Amino acid sequence: MSSRTKGSDGSWQTRLVDGARGRAHPGIVRIEATPEVVEHVRSRGGVLYVWTVTMEYGYHPVFVLEASTDAPGPVGDFQRLEGEGIVLLLDCGGRDLPDSVHLDMSGVLRRRIRAAWNGHSFTPGRA
Repeated sequence: MSSRTKGSDGSWQTRLVDGARGRAHPGIVRIEATPEVVEHVRSRGGVLYVWTVTMEYGYHPVFVLEASTDAPGPVGDFQRLEGEGIVLLLDCGGRDLPDSVHLDMSGVLRRRIRAAWNGHSFTPGRA
């Protein structure tokens, strides 16, 4: 699978998606999504937005990922990743790309997608 990002000259550049664990090449992101997530995204237009939110946890800054099939607004520096018939738009909040993004469904009455950075629900640090 591959993704396209816009270069500084305005042209589209291709990035690989679904690389092996422990990235062999910079720019490769492994997307691990349950079949339920893929079907949920496909049934809602095929686009999933994932972005970082920074917050204080005790005295330490951490960031988490939020995910939605609805656009979070006009701001954001989203990179386009494609695969399995869906488009994942990822805003790393000024950070380098993660090795992997994990996606699964949560909730019983209100179903929503949970996203994890390299398998972690929250990660220490700021941009």
